Amino acid sequence: MTPVAAMCAGADSIDDTGRLRHGAMGRLFGGARASSTLGTFLRAFTHGHNRQLHAVHRDFLVAAGQGELFTAWRSCAST
Repeated sequence: MTPVAAMCAGADSIDDTGRLRHGAMGRLFGGARASSTLGTFLRAFTHGHNRQLHAVHRDFLVAAGQGELFTAWRSCAST
């Protein structure tokens, strides 16, 4: 969650995530981690993790392109 919160606060690198730890940002974004902790977490991902994420993303785009996602959503919403 910290990377997303940092991007919302205008961060464009791991070093900028320190913005979340200043001022009243702690109230808005609870549990903000230090930049070094975030870097360690992100470096733990391997090429295999990247390939898994790519496969999920590819399947999602195929389903979205065929309209399967939106059809399923409409059928759930109408019940």
